Amino acid sequence: MSFSQIKEDLNRFIREAPSLSDARAFSPDAYNAIGALLLDHTYQALERINAEHGIEFHSNMAVMLFCDLHAKSCGHYFAEYERIKGLQEEPLVTRRSGLFQRLRPRSRLREWLSLFRANLKSGLGTRVQVSGTTTFRWQALRAALQERDIALELAPLGRPDIPLIGQQLDQLEQSALAAHADLAKAMGVPQGMLHSFVPALSEAANKLAAMPTLGMPGGSLMVTGTLGSLQTRLNALNAISHGVPVLTIHHGGQFKTYDEPYYDLYEGQIPDAKVVYGDIERQRELGTLDSERTLFGVQTLLYPRTDSAVHQLHTGESIPTIGSLRTKAVLYLPTEMESARYGPYRDVHPTIYQAWQEKLIAWLTEQTGQIPRVRLHPKRTTTRFDPSGGVAAPGNMQECLAEADVIVLDYPTTTMSLAAATSKPVMFFDIGLRRFQLAALEAVRARCSYAEVDMFDPAAGLASMEREIGRSPTDAFTPLFSIGKEDLDEVDAVAAAIKDAVSRLT
Repeated sequence: MSFSQIKEDLNRFIREAPSLSDARAFSPDAYNAIGALLLDHTYQALERINAEHGIEFHSNMAVMLFCDLHAKSCGHYFAEYERIKGLQEEPLVTRRSGLFQRLRPRSRLREWLSLFRANLKSGLGTRVQVSGTTTFRWQALRAALQERDIALELAPLGRPDIPLIGQQLDQLEQSALAAHADLAKAMGVPQGMLHSFVPALSEAANKLAAMPTLGMPGGSLMVTGTLGSLQTRLNALNAISHGVPVLTIHHGGQFKTYDEPYYDLYEGQIPDAKVVYGDIERQRELGTLDSERTLFGVQTLLYPRTDSAVHQLHTGESIPTIGSLRTKAVLYLPTEMESARYGPYRDVHPTIYQAWQEKLIAWLTEQTGQIPRVRLHPKRTTTRFDPSGGVAAPGNMQECLAEADVIVLDYPTTTMSLAAATSKPVMFFDIGLRRFQLAALEAVRARCSYAEVDMFDPAAGLASMEREIGRSPTDAFTPLFSIGKEDLDEVDAVAAAIKDAVSRLT
């Protein structure tokens, strides 16, 4: 196994970033330091499991449980840090927002049953299996693959064999104990003052051992959605362990805009092939894809596509200069900080973010002379941290974007790809919660009015944004990171990628 790139990604960050003891309390740097330390110990456990027991990565519990355990350990020690520092002792999530689509699970079940029945009668030559969910319905992909003589069927629930589960658990627990000691030292407190994360490891191991194995992977290829879901992740690793290559359909509307170490073990270096966003050849020339290799060190096959919403929004029209915000209809698209807290480069306490949001909304109100519309994250788990001062934006995302004169962002997720694809001016406040690839940062600064902001004291950053408002924007972002080279529907693009991957990987 090759971990050199993974380790260098993290070590580079550790060299560049402040330590926890040097970071301002509750700043992004503080949470980055905690997340990086936990990630480093996870890497050490993974390597020891491999070195001492000869266990391949697909059967390594540090890889299997990576998404669950890293997020949970970060959330645990973020809360411990906040408790020790006196920020908050009560649980963050206190009530549901009621914004989830309750009918979606039933709709998904109907889709899976339909897919299962349809493939009972399939007589097509090539078979591929699917696991998880993606940005479109699997039924649409099944129809596109049928035209290419490929049958799409459900992957059976499964997981790879887990050899020496007791010994692997022991390595994970030793790593957790070492991380606990290091964090206590960094926080300047005795180890006994921190609640340990170790008991959660036994629970995770028991859950893993109880995961069902209903059948062996079959077909020429395993196609998955995001590998953050434990069952989908196990299905993918199970396929790899049986010599079946894996193609993962990336989500997010853009690709490789971030330079963040969490991505590597999340899904960066697991699949044999990926369908991603943007102009892959141009990204490769810029060096953003240098780490796109599997854990075995083999170059990952990459196939481009364009998100359907980006495809609809992008017209290629010139973007007007804002000039002045006075009387402009502003749409603010924030994120949420309370559901899954992990890092590095992703987290700050929700109350810190809420305080910044309210300062931003007040500034936008002053600049425009009217109250801005705010479209809060539709999947936030509580309304407790909703900022005051704005007006809730009704309608779906595309309707909200259409009604806005100016779009405001402060946390670049899929909203960045959607906002950039419009012909509307975009203001991006960089509050230090994500780390861009250098090429992506240049593209963001060309597309957006851009200002770095200190959330604790934003006056200088807000003044910097005022000076940026008159600059003429150019959309260097969308053609590079969001739009595939060929003008294909995303389902057709994925179907074409699957057909090519089957021929090259099997």
